[in-house]
This record gives sequence, C-alpha cells and structure tokens, in this order.
Amino acid sequence: MPLLEIVTPSVVPMKKLKSNFDTGYQTLKGHGLVLNAHDLTKDQDICLDVLNNFQSMTFKVNETVLNNVNPAWDFVSTQKATESYEIYKTRVDQFVKFEEQSKAVLEALKGLPLHLAAKWDKRGRLYDMGYHFHIQAKEWTKAAVDFYIGLPILNQVHEAKGFKGEQFSDIDYLRIDIAGSFGLDKKTWKERIAWTKQHEDAGNLLSKELLSQAETLPLYMAGVQALMDAKAGKEVHYAVNLDATASGTQILGTLLGDEQAMMICNVLPVADQSGEVLRQDCYTIIHGSVMKLLGGANIQTYFDPNLNTMGQRAMPVSRAHAKCAVMRSFYGSELIIAQVYGEDSPAAQAFCQAMELHAPYAWAFNSAMLDAWDPQVTEHNWVMPDGFTVHIPVEGQVAIDLMWGDVPVTLTYVKSGVTKKKGRALSANFTHSFDALVLREMYRRCHYNQGMVNYVNGVLDGRITKDNATLEQKTLCARLATLAKESGFLSARILECINPGTLSSIA
Repeated sequence: MPLLEIVTPSVVPMKKLKSNFDTGYQTLKGHGLVLNAHDLTKDQDICLDVLNNFQSMTFKVNETVLNNVNPAWDFVSTQKATESYEIYKTRVDQFVKFEEQSKAVLEALKGLPLHLAAKWDKRGRLYDMGYHFHIQAKEWTKAAVDFYIGLPILNQVHEAKGFKGEQFSDIDYLRIDIAGSFGLDKKTWKERIAWTKQHEDAGNLLSKELLSQAETLPLYMAGVQALMDAKAGKEVHYAVNLDATASGTQILGTLLGDEQAMMICNVLPVADQSGEVLRQDCYTIIHGSVMKLLGGANIQTYFDPNLNTMGQRAMPVSRAHAKCAVMRSFYGSELIIAQVYGEDSPAAQAFCQAMELHAPYAWAFNSAMLDAWDPQVTEHNWVMPDGFTVHIPVEGQVAIDLMWGDVPVTLTYVKSGVTKKKGRALSANFTHSFDALVLREMYRRCHYNQGMVNYVNGVLDGRITKDNATLEQKTLCARLATLAKESGFLSARILECINPGTLSSIA
C-alpha cells in the first residue's frame, strides 16, 4: 500500500467511492476499504454512503492549539513492569519524535482545506487515515482538528431530553464541553454550565491557574477559544465533545431493555428527591456495591489500571480498577476479574453479584455470548439494520514442528480462518458493531444533502410522481425494508433510495 494513502490528508476534494476497493484520493489506487479483511469483504455491503459522507467533509488545523499547546504523551511517561529501561526509553523517544513531526506537519497544513480518507474495521467502526492530522487520536491531535466551514452560534434554546422540560442554549453545550475538558466530567450538565459561566463572568477561563489545572488542556483551550468566538459573533469551527459515559453498557442496556443498566449510565434519567436529574457513574456505583458486599474490607490487587497490566506492587482496589473490570468483562473477559479481584475470591464473587444487581439482563447476555461460541466455525457474519455486513474471521494459534539443524523447534503463530475450541470475542464484536451502527446513523442524520431531503419530501407528499428509480435503488430499498421488518429499526440510509418507484417496497 502506498505510504501517502494512509498518512496524508488531501487538500483537494475526495473522489466518490464506487466499490469496496476504491479510494477517495485523486491520484492513488485503492487497496480495500476494510482493514485487514480486504479480500473477505469484496462482495459485501460495507455502506459506502457513510464513507463518502465522511470524506466529503472539510477540516482545517486549529491554530490556537498548534500555537499555544505542546503535545503531552502521558501514556508513555511511566515505565511498564514488563519492559526494560532500554525499551522504555526507545518508546519515549519514538513518541517525542512523533510529537515533533506532528507539529511540523500541522504547521505546513495550517490554513488549508483538508479532507480525510477513512476505512472500516471488520465490525464497521470507522477510522480516518490522517495519522498526524487525526480526529481519533490523543487529546492534542484531536483538538488540533477543526471544521473548515464554521457556523455562528445563535444561542437558540432547545429542550434537554430527560431533564423535565429544562432548556439549554447552543452556547451552553460549549460550556458543558469546556467544564468536561477541565476535568469536571463527573458533574451534571447544569453544574458544568454554572462552573464555566462563573469563570466566564470573572474573565479568567484562560488564567495561568486554570490552564495549569485543566485535565485535557488542548481540548479545554480549543473549547474556550470557540466560546470566545461565539460570544464575539464569529463563526465557530470547533466540534463539541460530550462524554457518552460507559457507551458499551449503554448499548447493551438499551438493546436488551435492561432498565437497571440504563439507569447507571444515564440512558434513563435518575433524579434526587427534589427532581434534580443526577449524573450517574456506573463504575463508581459498581465499585461501591462491591465494597458494600465485602463489608468495607480493604482489598488489594497487583493489577495497575494505568498500565492495564499486572504491576510489581500491591495497591487498594479503586474505581479505576472497577472500570477496567466492568469494561473488559462486558467484552467477554473472565481473566480481568481474576486479575483485579483475585481468582475465585470473595471479592471476585462480590463483583459478579454487583454486575448482576445493576445490569441483570446485560450481565446474563454476556454469559450467554460466552456459551454461544461455536468451536466448528472459522468465521462469524451478521448483517446490521442498515445493510452493513460484519465479517469476523476466527483467529487461533497454529503450531508447526520444525527441525533447526538437528534441534526440534515449534513455531507458533496466529492465523485467521481456523476453528477454535473457545472464544470470548462475540460479546465485544456484537457491541462494537452496534456502536458502529450508531455512528453511521448519526452521520446520515447530521451531515445530509438538503436537496435529497427536499426530493424525498416531494415523493412522500405526492408532488413528485415520476418513477426514475435505478435497479440499484430498488434492490437496496427492498433490502433495507426487509432488514427493518426483521430488526424493528429503519435506517436513514433509506433516504437515498426513496422514489415513486420504490414506495411500494416500504409501505
């Protein structure tokens, strides 16, 4: 694959993708749009509409971040228990070099309209190919990406769903974002708005004191600059960040109708005695329940949540440990429970009881997915409601006995498309495939073609009656209608194929 295809934003608009092996770049050839599964997905539906949607967007470098904030790679600042100092030093040196390269690349790109190529993984999650200019990277790189076309913040007021008729303005969402980046993401939205307004009125949002305390400084500074632009009547190019709070639990809870799970992660509102909606934190809730079940015992672990591995010293089990255990156990891991709480220990049993208490259906589903593994298959496939075909080849270890001269040796490697007696990936892949579906539907609903919407409205209200549907539109419309009947969810992708000649398929 040409190096430029995966590292460079395009300064000219991308071409429209027409096949699974196409590319949006004007001068390069395509090599498959699904990461590590090019040949396996060549004839499958991978929702090119969303890739084209994303690649049509135009971005630019946020010069406030570029000029005022240095990258900080906190995740390489600590030497892992399993690595030598030489390996640790090499790792740090690599990221220092990457930091220098990033600033140089963004300096060269500033002021230019930039387009990003994108690809799917096998579950349907989208990854942009920007490398140094990258919307899914660490905080500094993410904060350095702005929309090229800005919009004024009109301070319009909208009802906040689940907040008993309370209303937030457009600018309030910027305030929520700023407080969250500062480190107040466990506070309610109203508390975050109040905190930002307090410092906004005092004029000290960019004071040395607050800048030194900001948890994610690049995003904090970018949000404050956007707020200042909005209040000055300028166009805002910044993308507001709102935390999902345990998205995996949210998805499983919603799909399974698990009200307890939805209540601990803010899908369903939980209010105090005065009716004030609370900001729930499922990891704190689970951790508290475990400690309560253990009678407040001070349990310790060697698992380091910062390094995500076993360390060399014991430490008290904290919310951070519970977060690792909740996230990874919902993705099928049994090892993480033993690592954090001890194998078959009272603490491990208490953790499982707490999960069953606060997310009963989601926890039962997780166990069912472990039992659903088929040791005979070499791949798993399923189709999402918008037609995207998930394709997950089974990966297993293969051992080959060889002779190295007169010495017998065994070569072990990972191979796709093999049978495997036991696997834990179904739960994670299932949840991630729905996470990807949510993303695709948001792209379709938020970045749409107004001309297409006008046309669809004309078809639906009878003003447009001429049948000019293509065979491709008719086939896709019938397929989406069938998937909607099977799943109970009609994808917004249906908009691209509504025509007088296709209405009978979705009646």
